[in-house]
Amino acid sequence: MKEMKFHKYSHYLPLVEGEEYKKLVEDIRKNGLLEAIWTYEGQILDGRNRYRACKDAGVKPRYREYDGDSPMAFVVSMNVRRRHLTIGQLSLISLKVLPELEKEFEKRKAVKVSASRTGAEVEEGLPPSDIRQARDFAGEIFGISGRAVGAAKSLDEESKKEDGVEVGDLIEEVASGELGVHTAEKEMRKRIAQRKKAEDKLAHPEPMRWQDVPEVKQILNAMKAWRKRMPEYHDALDVGKFSPEAKLFLAEKLNDVIREVEALASALKNLQRKLQ
Repeated sequence: MKEMKFHKYSHYLPLVEGEEYKKLVEDIRKNGLLEAIWTYEGQILDGRNRYRACKDAGVKPRYREYDGDSPMAFVVSMNVRRRHLTIGQLSLISLKVLPELEKEFEKRKAVKVSASRTGAEVEEGLPPSDIRQARDFAGEIFGISGRAVGAAKSLDEESKKEDGVEVGDLIEEVASGELGVHTAEKEMRKRIAQRKKAEDKLAHPEPMRWQDVPEVKQILNAMKAWRKRMPEYHDALDVGKFSPEAKLFLAEKLNDVIREVEALASALKNLQRKLQ
């Protein structure tokens, strides 16, 4: 059997492996190759799995040449209709096609710009020439929305940033079909916002108020307690509840408190002057 090469467009979707591939080999061995292998420019465009299975089954493959003008869209549509994939899975696979489409659209854009300057006629049927619409076109090829392609691209771009948030787990869940691509993108945006908020808080911490300093808080609480007890002391002195010894002891303690308060007030004033 002549060895055939695979066209670059044939690599957009992953090969069938494992038990599924074994079933394909056995089916071709038993029933022969029911669907021909498509070729383009002398290479296999669609049918890599059938080609491999034919070799393993010892069956001579049949080929059919693709003569259309959109081999990329053809190979994608042929594979997508054979497989049961979610929108998220298709959107991730579409990223393999998107760079080619973006390059093609940039070329078309250059042609249109050149034509507008020279007055030359622009070929009919040229697709739109901006990247956003390239994503829409990729979505059409895969049977999904351009927004789904854009969501997958956002996840992919974030995963490649050196300072990007962690999205590897989200991409894995989308690839496995467990998570929708739009839900994954929403979670990514949430993570980015949370990190930005944390970074902003570190870069611009809220100014500390006097009331938030532990020592100042203790002093203020102590002063409030003294003010609250003052009427009790006055009432006790008026009715003669304090003995001479108690009065002397209280007077000494009050003198100590007054000296500490005056010293603290002086220190606070000095600090206040430096802050102004």
